[in-house]
Amino acid sequence: MLSEKFPDDKKRGKMIAHAISGVSLGVAVGPVFGGILYHHFGKTVPFLILAAVALIDGLLRLSIISTKRDSETEKLVENTSTRRTSSMFTLIRDPLICIAIGASMMTLIGVAMLEGTLPIHLMVSMKSATPLEQGLVFLPMSVALFISQNAFGYLGFYIRRWLCGMIGLGVVAVAFFLIPLMHSVVALIGPQVLLGTGIGMVMSTIGPTLAQLVDLRYSSADYGNAFALFETGLCVSFLLGMSSKRLFQ
Repeated sequence: MLSEKFPDDKKRGKMIAHAISGVSLGVAVGPVFGGILYHHFGKTVPFLILAAVALIDGLLRLSIISTKRDSETEKLVENTSTRRTSSMFTLIRDPLICIAIGASMMTLIGVAMLEGTLPIHLMVSMKSATPLEQGLVFLPMSVALFISQNAFGYLGFYIRRWLCGMIGLGVVAVAFFLIPLMHSVVALIGPQVLLGTGIGMVMSTIGPTLAQLVDLRYSSADYGNAFALFETGLCVSFLLGMSSKRLFQ
């Protein structure tokens, strides 16, 4: 939807980065949110709050649905329906799209592994690590990720998105190397900030790059399939990352 609404590459990159930052921030804030509430209120309260937020969100979405259709909307629907779309199988065979999705998967597989193994690492190295500390250890990454993703959504256009993404992958690699060497919550702040910054650089450039690839190689009708593959890649990343947790227990 954003890709079609903002055809200008500079503005589209900024808007897509803002949108994706919500997903990434939710993933990063989850452990902090869960750790704080579990420490003070037990395991039931976090899920009740999430259920209430989801219900309110659904009701708000229902309130903005409009059943009115004007001539301009009908014309847009007719034009969209006549455009041919490429299948997901065609898109997934495109090497450039695979590289873009693979870059985002590499960063998030690491985050998923980190969320599964870092609390265990803290419990082993810090015998007195509480659930609150295990959750708060992800706070620096959450803050750095939110700032980085929104900043590089704008700066990536000037730096060149491919270069921004490559630098981000390098920063992520350094952060993952440093994290196992740290044995306290304070020592983890630096690597976590590096990790959040690197992930923000990668994720803020992948979405706009994917939209631009669709523009150049396919048609605007393929935005939906391309971003569906992108979201599938994120889900597979967490499936693989969290599953690998058993290897390190």
